[in-house]
Amino acid sequence: MNSSKPISLVIADDHQMTLDGLDLLLNEPEFSVLASVCDGKKAIQAVQQLHPDVLLLDVSMAETDGFGVLQELYRQGIVCKTLLYTYQMEDQRLLEAMTWGVRGVVLKSMSPAMLLMAIRKVYMGGQWLEMETISRMLERDVNQHRVAALLSARELELVRVAAKGYRNQAIAAQLHIQEGTVRIHLHNIYQKLGLDGRGALIAFAQKNGLI
Repeated sequence: MNSSKPISLVIADDHQMTLDGLDLLLNEPEFSVLASVCDGKKAIQAVQQLHPDVLLLDVSMAETDGFGVLQELYRQGIVCKTLLYTYQMEDQRLLEAMTWGVRGVVLKSMSPAMLLMAIRKVYMGGQWLEMETISRMLERDVNQHRVAALLSARELELVRVAAKGYRNQAIAAQLHIQEGTVRIHLHNIYQKLGLDGRGALIAFAQKNGLI
C-alpha cells in the first residue's frame, strides 16, 4: 500500500501472546501500533487519547469486554473504525456491533495475510465480513421474510413463545387463547414451514433469529 502516512492502530486483547504476535506482524512501515492494551478500559482510554485510524478489538476480555468498549465509545460520540478480532461471532451480536460502528470481523483462525487485508480495507472505508457470516445472515433474512409471508401475525407470535420452550398450556395463558387453539395453530405452523414437531420448530426459530 502506497501511503505517506502509516495506518495507526490500537490493539486490545487480553492475551499477551496475541498482543506480542500482532505487534510483530504489524512491525513494518505500512502500520504504526500506537498502543497494545490488555483490557477494555485501557482500550477506551487509548482511543480517547491517541485517536487511531483503526481499533483492532478482541471481543472476549475480562471486566469490560469488546462490546462494552464499543458501547462506551458510541456513547461518548467517539468515531473509530473498528475491526473485531475473535474466535467466533454470533450473527445477532455482529448486527448489534455494526450499529456501534464496527466495520468488520476477522476470525483468529484466519491467516495473518487476511488480517492485514482486513485492516487495509477498513482503513480505506470499506467493510470486512468473511463470506460464511454473510451467507448465514442473508439466509436468515430470506427465511424471516418467508416466515412472515407464510404465517399470520398470531401464528408468528405463537412461534416466538413456543420456541422459548413453553408447553401448550403456558402458551395459551400467555396469548389468552384456548389450549385447543394452540394445538390447531401449531399443526398449521408445522405444515406451512415443513416441520415435524416442537423440536424442529425451536431449532428453526433459533437459527433464523425469531427468538
